[in-house]
Amino acid sequence: MSQQPIIDTIRLLMLHESQDEAELLLNTLRKAGKATRADFARNEEGLVTQLKGAEWDALLVRPAVGGCTPEKAVAQARKLGHDVPVILLADNNDSATILAGLKAGARDVVPRGETERLLLVLDREMTNLAMLREKKRLEADLRESEKRSELLMDTAQDAVAYVTDGMHVQANGAYLELFGYTDSDELAGVPIMDLVAERSHKELKDLLRRQSSAKQGDKHEITCHCLHADGSEFEAKMVFSHAVYDGEPCTQILIRSAAQGGGLSDAELEARLREATSFDAITGLRNRQYFMGQVDSAVAIAREKRRTSSVLFVQIDDFTKLRTSVGIGGADAVLTELAGMLRGIVPDNAGMLARFGDEIFSILVPGGDVAKASSLGEKIRHAIDEHMFEVQKKTLRITVSVGGAIIDEHTPSGQDALTWAADAAVKARQAHNGAGNGVFVRNPADMIDASTDAGMAKHLQIALEKNQFTLYWQAILNLEDNAEETYEVLLRLPFKDKELQPAEFLQAAAAGNLNTKIDRWVILNALKALAEHNARGHKTRIMVTLTTDSLADNSLVAWLGVALKAAKIGGESLILQFTEADATTYLKQAAQFARDVRALKIQTAISRFGASHAPSKVLAHLTDVTYVKLDGSFMQELGTEPGKKAISACIKDVQGHGKKVIASHVESAGALQTLWGYGINYIEGYYVAPASTTMDYPFSDQ
Repeated sequence: MSQQPIIDTIRLLMLHESQDEAELLLNTLRKAGKATRADFARNEEGLVTQLKGAEWDALLVRPAVGGCTPEKAVAQARKLGHDVPVILLADNNDSATILAGLKAGARDVVPRGETERLLLVLDREMTNLAMLREKKRLEADLRESEKRSELLMDTAQDAVAYVTDGMHVQANGAYLELFGYTDSDELAGVPIMDLVAERSHKELKDLLRRQSSAKQGDKHEITCHCLHADGSEFEAKMVFSHAVYDGEPCTQILIRSAAQGGGLSDAELEARLREATSFDAITGLRNRQYFMGQVDSAVAIAREKRRTSSVLFVQIDDFTKLRTSVGIGGADAVLTELAGMLRGIVPDNAGMLARFGDEIFSILVPGGDVAKASSLGEKIRHAIDEHMFEVQKKTLRITVSVGGAIIDEHTPSGQDALTWAADAAVKARQAHNGAGNGVFVRNPADMIDASTDAGMAKHLQIALEKNQFTLYWQAILNLEDNAEETYEVLLRLPFKDKELQPAEFLQAAAAGNLNTKIDRWVILNALKALAEHNARGHKTRIMVTLTTDSLADNSLVAWLGVALKAAKIGGESLILQFTEADATTYLKQAAQFARDVRALKIQTAISRFGASHAPSKVLAHLTDVTYVKLDGSFMQELGTEPGKKAISACIKDVQGHGKKVIASHVESAGALQTLWGYGINYIEGYYVAPASTTMDYPFSDQ
């Protein structure tokens, strides 16, 4: 049994009114073992932008987000040609809600909070999606094989025909010439028996019976007497084998007459056909299969000899509209003329051209970098933009979108390089409000395979060396003193055309022993930004999250003292937080760390508190911790009576241990009112303000 296709890393697009809640759901999926990459949209416009920008494996939608209903979400996905399954995250589980969601086009309806059910639905949909994509790939391969078979027939010196139920359906020129016909239509529907002399009928019938029960790949041969169109006989060798023509099973007949002396040898015929089938029949350029082989060779050379290459995809914008306007023949004329232009820009000694798909040309150029590939892409784009095509007495102007990728020693495979170039062409097509006529070449650093820990660790190392991380600032509001300025520092990693959150790369960082380096990068750069901010008259504090590795790092406390002096910042301006899970696992180290940094006037906090079986036991040992930040799950359940009782009891317990309590993921005035009644000390979340790249929250105005 063949192995079922799978999707290793799920690319999720989430249409959600609450990014905080969406991130919690995303983290839950990852904890359940789902490797996930995700992005968010808050309205229909954002959804369309995301759908145009990338390929997605699943679309999770909430009811009527920013005016975008599930019906609209499904319609936009279909309009843009996505096969992405849409899953509705409903507020309840009644039959009316489920029926409405299914009628809207959702593949399934999952009640909010039922994570286990969502996992099962995603498993099912990813299996279906992988099989659908595999089916499309196989269909494309079949079409390509059929085209090559037709070309093989046309170029073969031997006579070749296809027969179904004993009737001719297609024949090449050599076959027609051998029997004395001038047009393949003359043979269409003619029984093979009509082309064989009567004295050979019995032998042929016996062979056809054996062929009908033969296995795929078996061949049967017969030497018999055949008939010319004028009735004269000639002796020939006929070879029968199974084949597929126009998507249907049939029998291929290859005939070599005795007068031809047997024709080419099998090896000579194979070599000639292989060369003939490496060209595109319309443009005369190399075809997709040949080009892919050359890209594979370029990857091998890059690894062995450290020689780079550039791959460019040149895609005609609005090709479907063009073909509708001038017809298939007119479109072929444009393709042929465009191929000639590309030959002039990229001659044989400068690179290799191919027709990669219907409206896509591909170029492989030895050497080069992003700047050189971009320059070549711009030269091609400009030349085509300025050119006037004359087709069917019409003057046409077309544009192209050019995407590129660099092949170097880190490129995993030729297929990856082609995928990156194709993705870059999509990015280029987004230029000018989606009208195309743009150029985009991907930086090699952005093309590292982030689906593996090793690949992501490599990208993280580059980000550390080149300061490519981004810091965001999330305001924390003191409900007793709204003039107190405190921000939580949030880390993001720019990757390709999005930003990754720590949950998406810290596992890889740990595998690459990079967590402590990343923590120190964050602290240093956050202290630097804080010093500049406070120099403008502020008295602001920042809260920085530490990973498990830093919590157990015996050299960190001494390093913190040096870092504070270098930034000319007092320790009272810094709060270091670690999770309850880390504090529980490394209780002794956490307690010692909190005591040691207190000597530097640095305060500490526990985050994601309340998720363990007995959280209050941790507090009894961590006497030097000042703040406790509640787990986000409390806010998800705040609308229920059990949820209110749980958070009230937790706040009371934490404050009973002398700690101040921070509620995260606060998103509504109603939630704030409830928390206020329970005596919460601090709040943060979208209700206060979304995270920003600058410390600009107006604390004193609250």
